Amino acid sequence: MFVDNHIRGNGEFEGSTLHIWAKNENHISWLNDKPCITSPDLIQLVVEKTGESITNTDTAVGMRVTAAAAANPLYRSPEGLRIMGPSHYGFGDIVFTPMEKLV
Repeated sequence: MFVDNHIRGNGEFEGSTLHIWAKNENHISWLNDKPCITSPDLIQLVVEKTGESITNTDTAVGMRVTAAAAANPLYRSPEGLRIMGPSHYGFGDIVFTPMEKLV
């Protein structure tokens, strides 16, 4: 399953768009068309009011969600990046940057 989710920002992110590409799970994101959080960091959508995790198939237009969570440190190793990094999914032009350096 391939999915492209486009999330319009609100509050401090008003006017921004987060685009998430998924192949079964969320793997690559772009904030305002610039690469942002990528695998192996987890890009998880949660319902804003409850904090409950939500799958891509359960998202709906108008739903208020929040995104992101860090990966297991093993996935950030050279071997982990080889099997879970952006290039594994065909995005060789995107260099993995730990999410805490991006936000």
